[in-house]
This record gives sequence, C-alpha cells and structure tokens, in this order.
Amino acid sequence: MLTIGFNPELFHIFGPFSLHAYGIFIALGIIAFIALTFNHPIRKKYLTAALYEKLLFFTVIIALFGARIMHIISEWHTYHSLSEAISIWNGGLSVLGALMASLLFIPLFLRAYAIPVLPIFDLTAQYIPLTQAIARLGCLFAGCCFGCQTHALWAITYTHAGSHAPLHLALHPTQLYSSLIFLTIFILLQLISRTVSLRPGQLMALYIILSSLERFTVDFFRGDRIINSDTALIQSSWLSMHQWISIGLVATGIVLFALTAFNKNFRNNAQ
Repeated sequence: MLTIGFNPELFHIFGPFSLHAYGIFIALGIIAFIALTFNHPIRKKYLTAALYEKLLFFTVIIALFGARIMHIISEWHTYHSLSEAISIWNGGLSVLGALMASLLFIPLFLRAYAIPVLPIFDLTAQYIPLTQAIARLGCLFAGCCFGCQTHALWAITYTHAGSHAPLHLALHPTQLYSSLIFLTIFILLQLISRTVSLRPGQLMALYIILSSLERFTVDFFRGDRIINSDTALIQSSWLSMHQWISIGLVATGIVLFALTAFNKNFRNNAQ
C-alpha cells in the first residue's frame, strides 16, 4: 500500500496563489506536447510557427476554461461564491470538459485562417494522450479524482490535511489507472499512425473514442462519482454524469470516423 503524506501545495506565492504539485504536472504535460508537435511535419506543412504558438496559447486557455466549467457543473453544490468558482488554482478540472472545449474551439480557429481541420486534429490526437497521462500524475499527488475504498494490495492512502482525497482510507489509485490507460492510448495511436493507412480525421476519431472509454471505465472505481444524488444535474441510478457524457463522445467519435471514411463532401470541407 502506498501512502501519500505530503502537502500538495508546494509553496505559497502571494494572496490566493500557490504552486501546487498538480500544476507542475499539467505544465510538464503541455511542455511535452509542444516539444513533440512543434517540429512535426504536419505542423510545418499547415501552420507557421507563429500561428501554431497562437493556436496553442488560446487552446490551453479554452481547455482550462472548459475543464473548470465542467467541474463546476458536475460539482455545483460545492461552490458557494463566485470567488470559489474562479479559484482555479485550488484545483478542480475536468478532462472531458477540456476535451469538449478544445474540440469546439480548434476547428473555429483553423477555419478562420483557412487551414484544414482534420490533419491538425490528427496531429493533436497523436500526442495529447501523453499530456493527459502526465497531468493525471498531478491528480495523484493532489488527491483529486480519488478512488473508492478497496482492499487491493496496490491501494493508496492519503494522510495530509491539504489533500483533496479522504484521509486514512485505502483507496483505488484511479489517477494511476487513468495515467496508465492514457499512456497506452498514446502508444497505440503512435503505432497506428505509423503502420495503418487512415483517412484524415480518423486518428482523432479513435482518440475521442478511446479517451471517452477511459473515463467511462475508470469512473466505476472513483470515489467522487456522483450517482443517486439530488445534487447531480443528471439523475441516474447506475451511471454518473461524466459516464453519460463519455457515451455521447464515443458516439461522436464513431460518427466522425464514419464521415471521414464514407462522406467525401465532409472530407473535402474539413481538409
């Protein structure tokens, strides 16, 4: 059994701002994504360095905004003031929210500059799972996205009062589950991109499907999963709101894959 007993707040900066462990891992994930994509042939073919930097900057902001909004929607009963809602430095981000916000924003940005959407989507799909795998390690040290109680030998226990997880309980390390699954998705998509001839957009479709299945599956082991609750915006006796959203995203990925495979007009308009 692993015990995590240190304060996720590494040090205080000033006012409400502090440096947290999860912030470092999110930053590392973003840096890894930029390093792997910046000199990629697809980026060089369709985007100038300056325009790519602009796309990255706004996508990160939009993704964080979407991640925060989704967390507020799913945990709305825990927010009691506007200051709590905007205090993103205290944690509370949703991967699904970041994904949906990015999927909405990137095509709008690219179309504004008459840049093909599907190749950039595929470039993103190849490396964003690695970013998520790294960022989930930040969740592990922060104690957010914690698992339900278990007697498994690989359980983790949190002991510091600053942790977001329940203290002194053996919990499923759901953050590690997610991190390992995202790492597997990253490796799988890398292999597919190098060995299988896919149409533009299909790699992104596979990423949407696989990443959504990750959340759907891991959610069964999460201790912060909300079902059978009057506070849940989607009332369900079996699936959580995030699992219902995951089902919708899986369907979206399947439709995208089908459109790129069989609809020539869609491919032409998105390329």
